[in-house]
Amino acid sequence: VIRANHEWAFIYVDEQSGVFTSYSSFGNYAYCWNYRGSSTLKEFLSDLDFSYFMGKTRPEYRQFDPEKTVKGIKQFILERRRDGSLDQSDARNAWTDAEDLWHNNQHEFFDELCSSGPLMKLYGGDFCDISCESPDGNSRGFWKTIWPEFLKAIAPQPVDAVGGGKQP
Repeated sequence: VIRANHEWAFIYVDEQSGVFTSYSSFGNYAYCWNYRGSSTLKEFLSDLDFSYFMGKTRPEYRQFDPEKTVKGIKQFILERRRDGSLDQSDARNAWTDAEDLWHNNQHEFFDELCSSGPLMKLYGGDFCDISCESPDGNSRGFWKTIWPEFLKAIAPQPVDAVGGGKQP
């Protein structure tokens, strides 16, 4: 059981089978690492980075990010303006329409994008690669709040040099 900053997690680690499961205030995370080299599961888990861990335990952790997507559209407008393939008027119109794309729902966002003449002209109808994603808040919260406390809990305990036992 992990508790940190009013958040909590029940985490189960099975060294033999390689199972990791967590039921937490930030959602559920689970995966089974059948092969992890000569490392114990706890050692293996201690060396993981955010993207790898989330990709295995919570594959849907990346969500559509409208703010990041608009930022990418604006960057594309600036690049086209710099290379001369977009004139000032078209750039201004596309920029204005991009600023109006603030929808949390991906479907509504792209409906709005497709109804923008200046943006469709900018992309020539090919906007397949403009959608940006970011880790969801629960995944970021789990990693920032729960994960460090979990790592402390599974860290090897120092051995008392005099008595040979674990220090208090």
